[in-house]
Amino acid sequence: MHNKESDQHIGVLVIAHGSKNKQWVQRIKDAVSKVEADCPLTVAYLEFVEGETIADGVRWLERQSVQKIIVIPLFVCSGSSHLEEIQYALGIKSDLSSPTDIERIDTHAEIIWRPAMDDHPLIVEIIKKRVQQLSTDPENEVLLLVAHGSKERRLASIWERKIESIEQTLNESMPFSKVSHAMLLPDRDMLNEKAQAVENRKRLIVIPLFLSEGYFTLNVIPKQMEGLAYAWDGKTYLPHDLVSRWIESQIQV
Repeated sequence: MHNKESDQHIGVLVIAHGSKNKQWVQRIKDAVSKVEADCPLTVAYLEFVEGETIADGVRWLERQSVQKIIVIPLFVCSGSSHLEEIQYALGIKSDLSSPTDIERIDTHAEIIWRPAMDDHPLIVEIIKKRVQQLSTDPENEVLLLVAHGSKERRLASIWERKIESIEQTLNESMPFSKVSHAMLLPDRDMLNEKAQAVENRKRLIVIPLFLSEGYFTLNVIPKQMEGLAYAWDGKTYLPHDLVSRWIESQIQV
């Protein structure tokens, strides 16, 4: 999917992970289609979407004669190991600590890397709206945020730092009895343990910090929460118009 506008010197490449699930991919396309940009813009995927690879996106932008490519990773957290793969492919990183089969992409364009979604105010606003749809009496409720996490200690620390920042913002702006979080990696059993610790004392609300509905929100999290009482609707960042606004904010930085 491409959006061709007036400024031919700068192009925008939005990169998502990709999925075999067509609905997952369509939600990404829908969000990108709502982005208002005055330069060529396209979306590409790390894997699973034929004909829309990162290399395909770069080549399309080159055909628009762009000299600079703003790369916007549509990823929940800067702690994702996939971001380093993408940076390697685009020549931002010279090597990787882990093996990969991703190929380097030669381009004459200057690559301008933007951060992942992390704790950006627009992303926190999406989370707040998801919470408000489930909360009825915050002073007697505990909010549990669930994120992907990482097995690698270095990346796991980034996940912790970014999610703790979101947690702190919600603590300061919403009167919950407690706001906490759990990562599915490195140990997904921690989710069940954290939920059990509060489930019998307060009404528990569980919010997934994931880009779009998929395997983790449909299978992994519900399975880990079996037998527990909690409020949950499985709603992720997408679909929400603020994702498109976030992309726009990264173009304008």
